[in-house]
Amino acid sequence: MIVPMKKIALILKASDAEEGLRRLRKYGEVHVELLDNQNDSVEEASSRLERLTTALAVLSEYKKKYDGVQKKAVSSDEIFAIVDEVLSLSVRLKELKEDSFKLAALIKEMSEWGDFSLEDINFLRTNGLAVEFVYLSKQQKESLDNSIICVDLGKASGRFRCLLLSRDKQDIVPTGADRFVLPDSSLSALIVRQEELYKNMREISGKLVSLYAWHDELVRLGKEVLEPELTLRKVEASLREDGPVVFLTGYVPAEKEKHFIDYARKHEWGIITKEPDEEDNPPTLLRNPRWMQIIKPVFNFLDTVPGYREFDISFVFLAFLSVFFAMIVGDAGYGAIFLAGSVFILRKEYKKTGQVTDVGVLIAWMSLCTIIWGSLTGTWFGYEGFAKIKPFSYFVIPELSSWEEVSIKNIQFISFLLGIIHISIAHLWRFLRELKKKPAIRAFAQLGWLAIMLGIFNLVLSMVLDPQKYPFLPVSLYGIIAGFIIVVFFSEQGSDGFFRGVLRGLAGLFTTALDTISAFGDIISYIRLFAVGLATIALAQAFNDMAIGAANGVVGIIIAFLILLVGHALNLVMSALSVVVHGIRLNLLEFAGHLGMEWTGIPYSPFKEPVRQHQADKNDINIKE
Repeated sequence: MIVPMKKIALILKASDAEEGLRRLRKYGEVHVELLDNQNDSVEEASSRLERLTTALAVLSEYKKKYDGVQKKAVSSDEIFAIVDEVLSLSVRLKELKEDSFKLAALIKEMSEWGDFSLEDINFLRTNGLAVEFVYLSKQQKESLDNSIICVDLGKASGRFRCLLLSRDKQDIVPTGADRFVLPDSSLSALIVRQEELYKNMREISGKLVSLYAWHDELVRLGKEVLEPELTLRKVEASLREDGPVVFLTGYVPAEKEKHFIDYARKHEWGIITKEPDEEDNPPTLLRNPRWMQIIKPVFNFLDTVPGYREFDISFVFLAFLSVFFAMIVGDAGYGAIFLAGSVFILRKEYKKTGQVTDVGVLIAWMSLCTIIWGSLTGTWFGYEGFAKIKPFSYFVIPELSSWEEVSIKNIQFISFLLGIIHISIAHLWRFLRELKKKPAIRAFAQLGWLAIMLGIFNLVLSMVLDPQKYPFLPVSLYGIIAGFIIVVFFSEQGSDGFFRGVLRGLAGLFTTALDTISAFGDIISYIRLFAVGLATIALAQAFNDMAIGAANGVVGIIIAFLILLVGHALNLVMSALSVVVHGIRLNLLEFAGHLGMEWTGIPYSPFKEPVRQHQADKNDINIKE
């Protein structure tokens, strides 16, 4: 659920502002509305954090090369000195790499001409001999004056590399020809310089590898010092002055309202609390049962936060994604591999931290769902033989079996059925929510959309599956027409009267028609559950057939094993990616779209003490939590 918020205005004495912010941060429950005010303190704190972030990004490249232990317990000044050293070395290494790239290109070009003594070339020129290194075309070479000696040094990209010499004239480069300008050093000297560059680069890289020993300490510095410091400076910059007082605004969970009011009174702060207005944008704090929180990593990965006035779709998202995952991967053998991997990760994490992560639990749950679905369809590593032997055969439902032709239509039907259930939940949920708003009559547009979707569902079954088994019923046509009229009449209703709302609905008639056509595509979109699952099975079968065909003799058996190993590993990865592309899409686009989600939320981020969540000092406020 989305936790209700109260908007607060906090008034402090200007002389006590610093101490007040310290106590506010100690309380740790207020989400402060930050203003986009920049001052020297904010810029300095932001710069320090940015430098640290850059240093960590540099060190991350050397993680695999460092095999020592992490260093700890140094002062902040020493840590900042390490940050400066990392950044300085990084800049120097970048410069050396750029120089080495340029030098490598020059050496490559120079080596095509050969090694020359620059002293000899300069000696010839000072003694009146014109010496030029040029690229000539065939025509340019043939048109050279007889007084010019041309030494052919090879050919590159259709042009001749030529050394031109002349005692009679100085301007010996033909019109349009490109000179090769000799560098200030010979080829052998350039190679020596290149080796010095490589040596310096290795030394700097070695220093950066050794500095990785401070990586964890730098991370700690960022989380415990610099990030809280930047937040504090931003809060300070958000204080608005009004004579002898300063004030700020923010939000606190409604359940904490009385507690915070008492806390404010203890410290003689002025405080005003109220319900957020429509123009306010409160932060979103999601609070769900522990078992439902396993879906949180998916939202974090997608960087999506529902708006404060939107819907918490965690349960529906988790429930349907579990089914989508199972149908898209579709193979119980793959599910078993996922499960084994998740159990290994969970055990490793538990031994290390004493806790298990939501990601590991989520993968384990999805894996179990896949095993169940794969068992019902008799699909184990894309091999039909498993479905016919005990104990696997006990779980197979013939109507869903991947090896029975009848299952194709049945699974397609299940895909469309999941689609209409999914979308119907969205419109019914939205209907119930909008009934509580004004004007409540607007909610009936969602019932209109529900009638349209049910009619379209019948149309899809008739067109895609079997018109004889699923004929398009007149009631479905009437439902689509009636639903369309209801949407036009009620979707634009406002507080200015029913007929004005109808007129606005009629004005948007064309848009509503397009949305109705789009709704047909939304139902069709759920066929991907069948199609992608079928592709996974087909690809597994193909690798199995290739392996069986290759398994002749010892060498053939080894090749067959490699085919199975690589083929199924590739299929496993592709099926997992398909879940991200298709399974999550159906939740975020089709379902959330019909629910009207815009994902405009701001995550609840209370102003609090660094490192760990810090409760208010009970001795200080003398209030029972």
